[in-house]
Amino acid sequence: MNLPPYTDFPTIIGENIILRKIEPADVFDIISISYYDAVAAVGITEAVAMQDKINADYDKGDSIHWGIADKVFPIKL
Repeated sequence: MNLPPYTDFPTIIGENIILRKIEPADVFDIISISYYDAVAAVGITEAVAMQDKINADYDKGDSIHWGIADKVFPIKL
């Protein structure tokens, strides 16, 4: 079994949604749901720091997190 990190971050495309890498510009849209170790982000600085930790976990091969994008009404891709 191949474990992260992958050569290319996997994108999964379904009928109505896309699972994709969370990009730096996405952090503004996900502040309210940004958590790391069960602690919620209370602002953009903490949300960015949490995403940095999530990215570091991926780079170490410990986990992978996808952003969920609506294919029908995409906010941004």
